[in-house]
Amino acid sequence: MTGSERFDAVGGAEQSGAVGGAAVVSGASGVLGTAIVRRLQREGRYVIGVDLRPESEADAHVPGDTGVAETWQRVAAALEERSSAAPGHGEPGERRARGRSEPEEETAPGQAGATTASDPVALVIAAGAGGRSSVLDCTEEEWDRLLRANLTSTWLGIKHCAPALPPGSSIVTIGSIYGQNPPPGPPNIPSSPAYQAAKAGIEALTRLTASELAPRGIRVNCLAPGLFRTGITDDLSPEQFSARLSPAALGRPGEPAEVAGAVAFLVSGEATYITGSVLNVDGGYLLRL
Repeated sequence: MTGSERFDAVGGAEQSGAVGGAAVVSGASGVLGTAIVRRLQREGRYVIGVDLRPESEADAHVPGDTGVAETWQRVAAALEERSSAAPGHGEPGERRARGRSEPEEETAPGQAGATTASDPVALVIAAGAGGRSSVLDCTEEEWDRLLRANLTSTWLGIKHCAPALPPGSSIVTIGSIYGQNPPPGPPNIPSSPAYQAAKAGIEALTRLTASELAPRGIRVNCLAPGLFRTGITDDLSPEQFSARLSPAALGRPGEPAEVAGAVAFLVSGEATYITGSVLNVDGGYLLRL
């Protein structure tokens, strides 16, 4: 029986079943996050899906909003609870807790397995948000909001969850090739400077965290996707999307399963000597820039 747990932005949770080896995935309701959750579940992991979106758009603009920090604190508490549970805690069971909203339960085909306190945990921080503005037109509100949604939320996830991770665990952050190079295309297709700065910051944070957590046996890597059809690109016209895609050597946008496969590799036993790295999943996008 597969298992999963969903935390919403105010800390509600829903759990059902269990699988061998735990994984935490933020942004679990997004296009890429959903693909990552399904891939890890197929590989037999118990998945805790974290949704960091506020209940309303207005909540995302509240200065000093603590919802994301509170959510990560609850996730960390859940990890610590699982680590200290009595033998047999990995057997199928059910626990429910509600917040303001009704979190959705993740389900996927697979076979459950019991987990133990020493089992490595995969922490995948895939939540984020984008925007459209130029350096001169970007507002202070947009700057603060996008740095909080991308960079600050990544740092908070690491800050609160890393202490609960046993040796052998792995953290994967999600950056962007736009954190390395500005996107191409006509000037009328801006990409927020706040988004690009945040994604560049995630890469730097990943390297620093990898250095700090290496003595504890925890690996930290960053995955930088190229152009995918996600909520961030929904506002692009077909012509604008094609302009953004033009540098990709493979000549097509990425598929969510391709990001999920890269994440699965980075948290697997095949990548145990990889830490502090940035893996570009961009179809050769950066080759032509």
